[in-house]
Amino acid sequence: MVNNKQGLEVWRQSFAKVRLPLLSNAETRELIRSPEVSLQEIHHALLSDLSLSIEVIQVAEQVPRIAGEVQGLQHAVNALGVGRIQRILAERESVLFDPTQPRHQACLQAMATSHFAAELVRAWQAHGDRTQTEFLAWVALLQGFARWKLPLAAPAQYEEIDRRVREGERRSVLEQTLLGCPMSTLNAVLLQDAGVPTDALLTHAVLPDGRMLSKAASLAWGGVIAPQLPLPLPPW
Repeated sequence: MVNNKQGLEVWRQSFAKVRLPLLSNAETRELIRSPEVSLQEIHHALLSDLSLSIEVIQVAEQVPRIAGEVQGLQHAVNALGVGRIQRILAERESVLFDPTQPRHQACLQAMATSHFAAELVRAWQAHGDRTQTEFLAWVALLQGFARWKLPLAAPAQYEEIDRRVREGERRSVLEQTLLGCPMSTLNAVLLQDAGVPTDALLTHAVLPDGRMLSKAASLAWGGVIAPQLPLPLPPW
């Protein structure tokens, strides 16, 4: 196996060069370019294009008055305004999603998995404190940033990982073996390079406490009578 540090630096550079294909169709891109488009219409359009949304958030992170504290897509849209988002679209339209390309399809599949994770977060937050729902949903989405790029930046490694996962091997182990570094570490440095600040919640989500799973396992039902769960958990 490649030394972790060497693997990380090699892939850090390769992944950084990859531009994610925009998912918006021609009609949606025309709407965003419209002189009469509203911020709410732009926000709604961006919800279906994770690639463009990430670009918008990255640019918003650099706005001085926000100081790297973007709380989600709506916050980023409001901070940048219509004109700046239209310029971002113009700069990124050279790479569009092509459904005939297997690598683009694999990228889209990885994004769909991240969307599912974000929806789980939103559902969970609906039963508790909702003040940070949008931010936490974006944190969940960003956990997949490196995996979105994997089929584009390292197609051979992606194909072998995908094949062996279908044969029953663990994805995280294969990723570390074939890339020479943990995917979570690569994801963290790619987000840092993309301008996403190192937030405590994001760092904790990318590199979770190793004791977390053992605590969760203690609640597992291993006998005849199920253990009593904390009050927020039974509805799930």
